[in-house]
Amino acid sequence: MIAPFISESLGSILTRDGWSWADAQGNFDLRAPGLVARQRRASTAPAPKRRTLPRGSGSYAVIRALVGFSGGEDEEPGATALAAQAGISQPRASQVLHHLHDLKLVDISGRGRWEPNREALLDRFLTEYPGPGGSEHITTLSIPQLM
Repeated sequence: MIAPFISESLGSILTRDGWSWADAQGNFDLRAPGLVARQRRASTAPAPKRRTLPRGSGSYAVIRALVGFSGGEDEEPGATALAAQAGISQPRASQVLHHLHDLKLVDISGRGRWEPNREALLDRFLTEYPGPGGSEHITTLSIPQLM
């Protein structure tokens, strides 16, 4: 049997019942007459890939800059230009851009330039943006009248 991940307990059950098995994480227990090959590299399943927009310092500012980027310019923006526009460091802008690339919302166009898929990026932003934060209820203040 081959699977993306086989836990230790499932691997023990499969082995006990006479199955040979392997998973994509490098774990296996292969048995045949005169052969036993066994390896356990990972005891837990790998963490799933990020499926949401990046969060944290400057993430939304970079996304807004990409969405607002004018397609008529000669070149796509680079991480340094986006960082300056968003008011964050260049390494942080690169982290956000790589996360967006993993989500297929931006493409690398060469020479350190990033080409946004504006429509898809805007759709995701509008779907996932939690709002500006802060209090959700209004507090009234009483101001003493001056005599």
